Amino acid sequence: MFINLDQFNRELQDYVKTIPPQEANKLARVLAMEGLTRVVMKTPVDRSHARMNWQVQVGPGDNRELSTPFQDTDGSDPAQGNMATSQAINEGASVINSAPPYSLVTIFNNVPYILVLEEGGFIPPNPGPSRDPRPHRKGRIWVQSGFSVQAPQGMVMLTVTELRSIFP
Repeated sequence: MFINLDQFNRELQDYVKTIPPQEANKLARVLAMEGLTRVVMKTPVDRSHARMNWQVQVGPGDNRELSTPFQDTDGSDPAQGNMATSQAINEGASVINSAPPYSLVTIFNNVPYILVLEEGGFIPPNPGPSRDPRPHRKGRIWVQSGFSVQAPQGMVMLTVTELRSIFP
């Protein structure tokens, strides 16, 4: 069952009022790190641009899109995806760990297609086998019913639902 982000925030705020301040701060950092890690790991990888663009900021998110520091390859090198994963998580962890207590910590992604990865809407919704000439893509089904087959339930709301289940 999915829950929405506003509901999760309200439940978390109510819960935090019942625990000591130092425990509340620890819980916030654990949830932020766990959320960042889970959403990054759920993000589909082709050329790693979407995965690498998960950002963490104290305060509300902004509109900047990171440009990939990686050579634009054919996307078949798993090391490229691993580097993007590590970079996104490590940079986010640095912000989370340095955030003052009771700060708003925002995890966001500004690639233009992130909402399509999250909510579906690929056009056409069932394109069939890929004609992309890259060996790791050719002939495989990457989109089904408008959703990425790598993340058919999205990344963010699935992560929020998982986080809800790990705090009391």
